Amino acid sequence: MTGPVEPIAAIMKATAAEATFGRKEEALDALVEALGQMPDDPSLLQGIYRLAKACDAGRAIVAWEKVTVIRPENAEVFSILADFYGGHGRTEDAINAYKKALAIDPVLRPACRNLAQLLKDNNRLDLAIAVYRYAVTQFPDDARAHFKLGQALRIKCQWIEAAKELEISIALDGASLDVRVEMLMVRMYTCDWRGLAQEREDVLAKARGSDLAVPPFLLLSIPLLTREDHLSAARRWARHHRNSIASWPVFAPRRIGCLPRKLKVGYVSCDFHNHATATLIVELLEKHDRERFEIFAYSYGPQDDGPMRRRIICAFDMFRDLGGVPSLDIARLVNRDEIDILIDLKGYTHDCRPEIFASRPAPIQVNYLGYPGTMGADFIDYIITDPIVAPFDHSASYDEKLVHLPNCYQPNDRQRRAAPRKFTREECGLPEEAFVFCCFNHQYKITEQMFGLWMGLLRDLPSSVLWLFTSADGAVGNLRREAALRGVSPERLVFASHISHSLHLARLPLADLFLDTLPYNSHTTASDALWAGVPLLTCAGETFAGRVAASLLDAVGLPELAAASTAEYRTKALHLARNPKELGGLRSKLELNRSVAPLFDSGLYARSFESALIQMAQMNSAGMRPSAFAVCAVR
Repeated sequence: MTGPVEPIAAIMKATAAEATFGRKEEALDALVEALGQMPDDPSLLQGIYRLAKACDAGRAIVAWEKVTVIRPENAEVFSILADFYGGHGRTEDAINAYKKALAIDPVLRPACRNLAQLLKDNNRLDLAIAVYRYAVTQFPDDARAHFKLGQALRIKCQWIEAAKELEISIALDGASLDVRVEMLMVRMYTCDWRGLAQEREDVLAKARGSDLAVPPFLLLSIPLLTREDHLSAARRWARHHRNSIASWPVFAPRRIGCLPRKLKVGYVSCDFHNHATATLIVELLEKHDRERFEIFAYSYGPQDDGPMRRRIICAFDMFRDLGGVPSLDIARLVNRDEIDILIDLKGYTHDCRPEIFASRPAPIQVNYLGYPGTMGADFIDYIITDPIVAPFDHSASYDEKLVHLPNCYQPNDRQRRAAPRKFTREECGLPEEAFVFCCFNHQYKITEQMFGLWMGLLRDLPSSVLWLFTSADGAVGNLRREAALRGVSPERLVFASHISHSLHLARLPLADLFLDTLPYNSHTTASDALWAGVPLLTCAGETFAGRVAASLLDAVGLPELAAASTAEYRTKALHLARNPKELGGLRSKLELNRSVAPLFDSGLYARSFESALIQMAQMNSAGMRPSAFAVCAVR
């Protein structure tokens, strides 16, 4: 009878300490001590786990490490330790602990699932895919394992394999909304439109009828959705992220002090490398007035040693390389750095981390450039726009306050250079005498409706071709099949290979006219076309994403190339293709305007952008709530 007295006493002591005094750490130590004497008692493990979750992460890890010594044969114990390590940013320790768990129990689902997710979250996608492949062999009836493998393959751009895994997941659990959304993304990227319209309607109806969150970025390319649809989806997604960090601390509110003084501005992104966002923003960063601004980068993306990465690093006063660092720790760092204005360059695009902003580490928080729409979040104060992409009468469709820059909201880099190489049409597979329409937008932006309009142009202009870019396996075959169904020879679609950005700029002038997409316009690709001297024809839509190219054209002095309807778009395209002299005049005008128009005047843009930041800071310093405003034109 004497054996169990000490551990029972320890349990009672732990319970009393927790209940009476709230001394969780003391209670945790007592329960671990008791487990050492009663290692087979499952209630002790449950109690230790519950208390460890409630304690500081470092203290929890120490306690659970002791548990693994006491129960070295228990795979679940190592899996839970790995969870604690991962949550505390100790990625390698977490990976090793998951491996130990799987060595003990090769079919422990949580360890397998969480190891793959950890690898994926830390940009080790090939290893994550290998673990997911192992999972589906071990658990062939696990719909989530097939879904996660399909999702990872989609991120890796292995579209055909991704579709196969997602089809298996849907067959096992057809009602799961997130799997159907993932399949919708794969089909949009591969231009597989067979039955897609009905599937989109079904998925959207299910999403509207529940509180389930659908990635807002997916919706930007779906026709007929309104700004209100995008706002509702963004709000649901913001709630989803808010709920996921319910236990996180909220930082104490801080007001910006007396001005004028140097403002600390932080930019958060995983795209500070050879990426479209970096291409657009780099010269703005370089031109920041260091007498008035100190700029910080919070970079949680992959490292590389490319020229864009090196240039970006040099552009910041402080570049914090935070790959693998948990979002809460990044938010704490922002707060310790006393950042005045924190700018989200990701929004809801791939690998976004809105949770960094959700805990309010900075007095002013801004949605800018990376995501063309509202984030629907009460933790974002402003969105930087312009009068065309988001007129003030669209304000009700944004939860952020609109800030209008005087010209176009999108920055540009005048230092980008085309490679010193002259491409020929022959080497690019283009007929020498044909009229070349082109569209280098990602294929997910190409809708059935726009493609049908383009095929009508090719039918009306028998000597024309359409030059496209695609990186998705399967998309070429699908688009050629769709062309044939619309009475156009598949050979009249010419596909451009992926090449470096400088070579792409050198290749672009082979095209006669760039045809834009709707409802999601070209953004960086439009700037590239205009910088390369290729006229671009767009159709202005109702949403931010569908109005960007019209803003770019206005800022480069070619507003006449922004159609108000698809009918006008079609008429303009035919007219320009049939009137080479008029099209040549537009090319000449574009060549002249490139050096004088606001779109590519990086210095002018930087002064306007900084005026917006200063006005935000002035309102905060004066105790005013965020409100919409327009930046006066800077001379």
